[in-house]
This record gives sequence, C-alpha cells and structure tokens, in this order.
Amino acid sequence: MLFSAVSATRRERVREGVLLKTLGATRRQISRILFSEYALLGLLGSLAGMVLSFGGAWLLLRYVFERPFSPAVAEAGGIAALLVTLTVSIGLLAGRDVFRETPMAALRIE
Repeated sequence: MLFSAVSATRRERVREGVLLKTLGATRRQISRILFSEYALLGLLGSLAGMVLSFGGAWLLLRYVFERPFSPAVAEAGGIAALLVTLTVSIGLLAGRDVFRETPMAALRIE
C-alpha cells in the first residue's frame, strides 16, 4: 500500500524537486525534505495499522473469544520501525530522479 502511494506521487515529487533546485535549494535540503516526507508517511501508515490491528484484536478477543487482550507492543513497534525504514528507502530510491532531471525537461508541459 505504501509503495503504491510513493510511486503514484513520484512524478509530482520530481517536479517539486526540480522547482526547488531552480529556486536555489541545495541537494541536501531537497534530500531532507524527501526524507521527512517519507518518514512521516511511513509513521502515519504504521500508526494507523497498529491502531486498527490492536482495535480489531481487542474486539475479537473481548466479544468473540471472551478472553483478556494483551497487546504485543514491542513486536508491533519493531514492525512499525521496519515499515518506516522501508518507506523511507523506497521513497528516496524513487526520488533519485529529482537529482537527475533537468529543470527544462521536468517543467515542460505534457
């Protein structure tokens, strides 16, 4: 799901990055912008997944199996950290085109 969200907005990221380069942004500034954007996307996706999975498990255990619920927070946190890392990695790999694209080619109307 996150991979499709990252790849769906790839072209817009390239255009934004090229525009920022044209306006004087450095490679480091653009990299930090991309990193923070994808880290936030991964974090929000992870948190949403954790809330939904814990909520569903609690409902299932409470009302169907009539058992107490004890969440596996450490394991879920590890999975969330892995997901954030994966999202940032995929996002930065997809964002490499920002540094290769020339302003003229990226800003040309299609």
